[in-house]
Amino acid sequence: MKHFTILRTSTIIFVLAVLMTATSCNDDDSDQLLNKMIMGKWKYQSEKCERISLEDPSEVVITEEHFNNLALDVRKFKKNGTLLEYANINSIDVGDAMMTWDWTISERDLTLYLTNGKYTSGGEETDCVESREEEILMLTKDKMITRYTFSDALHTFIYTTTYVR
Repeated sequence: MKHFTILRTSTIIFVLAVLMTATSCNDDDSDQLLNKMIMGKWKYQSEKCERISLEDPSEVVITEEHFNNLALDVRKFKKNGTLLEYANINSIDVGDAMMTWDWTISERDLTLYLTNGKYTSGGEETDCVESREEEILMLTKDKMITRYTFSDALHTFIYTTTYVR
């Protein structure tokens, strides 16, 4: 009987050790997987903007844009931690990046740091300094959904953007 109790206790300890090892998650491994999945070109598919009044939070305006079959903004994530944003898909061929960012991923947070300090639109450059956090809501091989929130003096804006390969 004593032998059976020792065997049973040893088995339970072994099973618990295996379960703890199997269910533990290494953040570095998941970050590396996210890095691999995010690499490459992503085209904007749709964007939803919720504009919430700071004076009256019940005042919410929601707009949605769908970019299906349009050659609009494209993001290109590179292995060296650089993100190039292009005004349209044709700009990639001529190397005309609208904005250049450094990017990192930690868990599901995508952090972007504007590195060139310029926003180019219509041939005109505007100085800007920006860093922002985008939460990755979903990331698969062919689809990514992010959420980005910011506020100005009057409103809070919540952008939910869908990208496709």
